[in-house]
Amino acid sequence: MAEFLDELAAGDPTPGGGAAAAVAAGLAAGLVAMVARYSVRSLSEAPEIAARADRLRHDALALASRDAQGYN
Repeated sequence: MAEFLDELAAGDPTPGGGAAAAVAAGLAAGLVAMVARYSVRSLSEAPEIAARADRLRHDALALASRDAQGYN
């Protein structure tokens, strides 16, 4: 994570805003998955929510990579 933040702060075009937004979305999805897993006892939909959040987290990571490839 530190390396990504250092690269983001550098003067290079990549990673840029799109990659940063995708990473933020991935972090958010990771938090949703974590909370869903903590909520299994009280929320019957928790496993489905966690699974969907995991898919979104993986998709966000792929989008971050694709954003950088667009400049290269």
